[in-house]
Amino acid sequence: MNAFALFLLALALAFVSTLSLLAKNEGIRGMGRVAGGLSWTLFAAFLLVLTCGTHQLPGEYAVPSGFLLLMGLVTIASGARKFARRNIGN
Repeated sequence: MNAFALFLLALALAFVSTLSLLAKNEGIRGMGRVAGGLSWTLFAAFLLVLTCGTHQLPGEYAVPSGFLLLMGLVTIASGARKFARRNIGN
């Protein structure tokens, strides 16, 4: 997958995440949080490809991109937890 495809997929997931904020159902908003986390993760991957893969960005972008990737993973976990609490019966 090339860098531009990563960027477009991140953009599409950000759009889905934003639309989910309009939903009344908490489970849908939880899935939107997962989509938002995936968006951040893919955007971080895009930056890492440009930094480490193609060297189109300077090396100092690598560490912040890694932190962005980590924050995306935390957001995914948080959204999955919220979705599970709202949609899986006890």
